[in-house]
Amino acid sequence: MATLHDIVAVEAEFTALLNNPRRPLSRFIEVSLEYGRMMAEQDPRGALEALSLAIETLHDPPAPAEVEVALGLLRTMRAVSSQLGITTHELDAITREQHILDAELVAADPGQREALSRRAAAVRFDIGDVDAGFRELIEGLRSCEELALDDLASDMLLAIRRIPITEALIADIEALWVFLRRHRRGGAWELWCLVALGAVRLKVGDAITAKMYLRRAEATLGGATAPVVAALVNGWVALASGENSRARISFAYAARVDTTDTRVRLLTAAGLGEALLALGRVDEARKPLSEAIGYDVGDPNTVARCHELLSQIAADDGRFQDAYEHLLFARLLERPSVQPAAGARRRRETVVDLRDDVGEAPLPAEPPLRTVSAQIAEQAIVSEVAEVALRADPPTVIAEMDLQRVDGAAAAHRGADAGTVTDADVDADTDTADDDVANAPGVANGDPVDRPLGIDRLELVFEPIVENSSGLIGAAAVSLRLIRADGYVADALALALASHAELRRQVTRHTLRRVCRVLSAWDKVSLLVDVSHCELDAQLVDLVTEELAAADVDPGRLVIVLSGAGLARSAENVEILNALRELGVGVGVSGLGSSFTSSDVLLSCPVDVVTVDGDVFELARSGGPQRRVIDAAASLARGFGFELVATGVADAAHFDLQVQFGCHGVQGPFVGEAMSESEFARRVTTASRELADDLDDLDASADD
Repeated sequence: MATLHDIVAVEAEFTALLNNPRRPLSRFIEVSLEYGRMMAEQDPRGALEALSLAIETLHDPPAPAEVEVALGLLRTMRAVSSQLGITTHELDAITREQHILDAELVAADPGQREALSRRAAAVRFDIGDVDAGFRELIEGLRSCEELALDDLASDMLLAIRRIPITEALIADIEALWVFLRRHRRGGAWELWCLVALGAVRLKVGDAITAKMYLRRAEATLGGATAPVVAALVNGWVALASGENSRARISFAYAARVDTTDTRVRLLTAAGLGEALLALGRVDEARKPLSEAIGYDVGDPNTVARCHELLSQIAADDGRFQDAYEHLLFARLLERPSVQPAAGARRRRETVVDLRDDVGEAPLPAEPPLRTVSAQIAEQAIVSEVAEVALRADPPTVIAEMDLQRVDGAAAAHRGADAGTVTDADVDADTDTADDDVANAPGVANGDPVDRPLGIDRLELVFEPIVENSSGLIGAAAVSLRLIRADGYVADALALALASHAELRRQVTRHTLRRVCRVLSAWDKVSLLVDVSHCELDAQLVDLVTEELAAADVDPGRLVIVLSGAGLARSAENVEILNALRELGVGVGVSGLGSSFTSSDVLLSCPVDVVTVDGDVFELARSGGPQRRVIDAAASLARGFGFELVATGVADAAHFDLQVQFGCHGVQGPFVGEAMSESEFARRVTTASRELADDLDDLDASADD
């Protein structure tokens, strides 16, 4: 250890050389290195300045005679700049050292090149330069020796899982591993290439191909022990494939591996908690999930997912305030997993960066985050409503509280002319509903937290569906919305998603009851009701049967809509859908081209209406998979007799596209914004009268 006398002597010589314009460079470099090493702990900024001055006097790469001292300068500068967090100096030092090794001016130690690539990638990831970080790993893997393959491949796979990546970069990473699999055979190369290709396919949502790669990877192991990151990838693929027991085994294996890598420990705890929760082992899942949210290693998506799962556990326990807090954290943390390439058209699901939004800021009226956690966060806004409903005994507050309004509305409708609803009917009806809500069972008077139902109101919202053939409104998509006193609007069916299965069913029953009463008062117009949040089982059939009978309505004008993403091909599902159709109601499937793309659902399930997201047509116009999906659906529609409805159509260009692709109906802001019951009735009545007037004019002209 240097004494004070040594430090003073070296500092004096360094200062003298620095101020001497004719200083001998070789001696200046040597003294700068010695001074930098001595001052690294006591005065790291002064040491870094001295080291930088010396390095700038060297060529890049340096002359052979200067290589040894140059390496000393660079490695000392790397350590000091890392300590200070000055990434530019650290990256410069790494790059210069790589140049020395590339020029073969010194023999590289085993794993030395790969260690430099790993560190450079880590620094670039930390500063947000994702593309450059992956380029460092890609170049490192191209020249990698098998001895260092485990560490470099692990870093690549962990980064793929943790960091948002552009589509173009994903393609480059996949091309790298395909290349390596062809040109590097034997040893650990085959295993890592298969695991990496599986991780890439999983990143883009192709769990089936990912599973195939992981199965092949397992076969290459024989009786050998899998690397911990390979086990993690296997667990992620198993979760995505619904193989929860297999996932738990993989994550449990990873948890037994002794590692100091906090990235691995976070992902292991998160994966194990999710697998246990999927298996219904809630009490066991709490510990790893709680451990995971305690890590701060630059992995917001994983931590956000753990908060989501903990919110579900809290909601199931009836701890809605805890659920809301977890969801708020998830909302602030989550990022898109795959980012569109620069200049690419962004879909509606585009996520905004909320990292700077901290504290207890209220959620906006139009939540910009459209991922799963954001949807649950919307539901958490009205967690008090769910809590009041679940406290009731039995928990049927929502179903019971509006009967008076519906009965009154039905009587008013039956007393009026067919197809007409007056503003007075609706206004009086709404006043009655507010009174019913305020006096609902389980809602206390006085404490504002205990009477959210008295402040908010439930309303049916209608989105008109216009027939392309006639230009008239032929149907409407109906949803039950919770209108809060502060102006926030949320889908009432979605509100129940994170709380309780019985509450979901009660909200569905309430929606169907009101829709059936409306149908009994109106002529001709059909109504589509999305019940995707409700379990597809025999109880749903019973529920629809009861409400149709109670309202004495033509079932042919009711369409029950289910999400195509959740409509798995199975004999049980087909049986339930057939039972619904036997009642006379139509069956609709939503999300073609966005939520699901396979035609298996359309071929195997009895459907009458299929909705297509309007954005899909823009993508399909340039060809590709979306074009094939839409063309196949249009062909099936002609053959099987179901109708295609374009949704979310916002402008004339999208309107023209959906006509070109053969849709039968269109829904969206371009043909009509979502509106109240009275507004919709007025619009339908006005359109019908205008059509009748036109027909009268034609008849009069013919008589003349």
